[in-house]
Amino acid sequence: MKTTLQVLIIFLSLASGTTSLSQVTAIPDANFEQALIDLGIDSDGTINAQVLTTDIQSITNLNVAAYNINDLTGLEGFDALTNLYANENNITSIDFSQNLNLKIINLEENLLNSINVSMLSDLVTIAITDNQIDTLDLSNNPNMVGIYCSGNNMDELIIPPLTNLEQLYCSLNNIDSLDLSSSPSIDKLYCDNNELTYLNLKHGGSSYIEFFSAEDNPNLTCILVNNVTQAQSCCSSDIPAGCVFSVDCVLSNPEGDIQNYAVYPNPTTDQIRITANTAFSFEFYSSIGVLVLDGSELSGTTQLSLESFPSGVYILKINSIDNTTIHYQKVIKS
Repeated sequence: MKTTLQVLIIFLSLASGTTSLSQVTAIPDANFEQALIDLGIDSDGTINAQVLTTDIQSITNLNVAAYNINDLTGLEGFDALTNLYANENNITSIDFSQNLNLKIINLEENLLNSINVSMLSDLVTIAITDNQIDTLDLSNNPNMVGIYCSGNNMDELIIPPLTNLEQLYCSLNNIDSLDLSSSPSIDKLYCDNNELTYLNLKHGGSSYIEFFSAEDNPNLTCILVNNVTQAQSCCSSDIPAGCVFSVDCVLSNPEGDIQNYAVYPNPTTDQIRITANTAFSFEFYSSIGVLVLDGSELSGTTQLSLESFPSGVYILKINSIDNTTIHYQKVIKS
């Protein structure tokens, strides 16, 4: 009987030990664990590559910025986490599959080359400025309010209709298209230094962007807006030379229209000629979007005198009479 009792006690002790071991979460990065100790989260206060799961499972806000962290393994144990600040580290990859309550992510100034947030339907803010990410897909994140992704290798920013979006910072990337026509609340947009050919800000709302820059997008010739006068008043100095605001941009590739239209000489010192194989009308705009010349019901070759115009960059808009083709051409008067 005594032997049986001893065996039972040993068994229970072992079982208790197994249960205790199962209640820890691995934290292999010593700097990550040091941050948890400094924050008073890791209760044993010792760098031992683990933390009690009970120490982390109710944490909602975690700030481990600038701790020289390479690896955030263990983050999966933070079941209740809503706000993560892990900027200014050396993180190359991250797994959010167990952090489904996240609303705010700050991973600026890391070494990330990809990020997957498709499972985070409650996400409202993402900050990944100064990483190496080539694609940011927010298709499954309809509640976004702030997107900060400047200074990456980004070729593509995929966004759904974002009715709550207020701020988008995506400068210094390689993005060629942005459609914000479903974002009436946006008031800060910085998309300069990209490869934009299409920018749609015609959201139909009454508010307008307060802070804006689309400079250094050399192939951007027209920006869709609700109100041209309002856009010019706000932002005419913050767009590429020769770009205009319009309510009806239909952007086309000039090379693709060469069979319909020819504009020459360009650059020019005093005049240009428009040759078309269909009847057309034209509008000639200054670099700040002011209409300075127009004509209608034309065909064949039309000569325009620019002798009295100051040197600079202009935009020529050519419309086919039936409005099936609209061609934008940048013209340089030297």
